[in-house]
Amino acid sequence: MRSGIFAISRMRLLRQAVGTVLLMAGMALLVAHGLSWLRMHW
Repeated sequence: MRSGIFAISRMRLLRQAVGTVLLMAGMALLVAHGLSWLRMHW
């Protein structure tokens, strides 16, 4: 029973980490896109 709870908490932690990485990647892509757009329009 305890191992199951541990697995669930670990899955939740993994999902949170993946979400954070995806968010960071999305923000980085957004910033890069914005910079290239600014460079094109200057």
